[in-house]
Amino acid sequence: MIALDLRGNAMSARLFRLAGLLLFAIAFAVPAVRVSSSDAPTNTQPGWVCAMVATAANGSLVHPAAGGPFRSEASFSIPLILSGWVNPLFLLALVLSFWSKALTARRVLAALILLCFAASWVFFVHVGMTPLIGHVIWVLGPALAFVPDFAGRLLERKPATPAA
Repeated sequence: MIALDLRGNAMSARLFRLAGLLLFAIAFAVPAVRVSSSDAPTNTQPGWVCAMVATAANGSLVHPAAGGPFRSEASFSIPLILSGWVNPLFLLALVLSFWSKALTARRVLAALILLCFAASWVFFVHVGMTPLIGHVIWVLGPALAFVPDFAGRLLERKPATPAA
């Protein structure tokens, strides 16, 4: 078993965050989803298009008539809107990584991001999309960047001592 000790090792934490940010950025340039439709059975979209659609869906919160193609279906738009919040939440978490006192806030953001990832999977099921490599990389980026925030906590747990 490989032990990962990031306590007090700021350089390792920075490398994990940088690698996560790099993966996250790459995800916007590669195919992220396959859209199945009668017009184009093998239509793929890069991550940046997915981000634009999810961000634009936020307009349906303020102005429902401008909600885009899913404005009449809350079961479609809510997961789409939530999936669009991954990007700003992750960037906020990266900014907060400069302050060690913001550890709890970063952990809360990590939990929110996990919920938003789950919302994206719900959206995929509803509309019949298939996630591709870009989506996988998009998920792995934040997961890798959050390793330093959780690895130290796992190592701090004391092993159970056997009863004598």
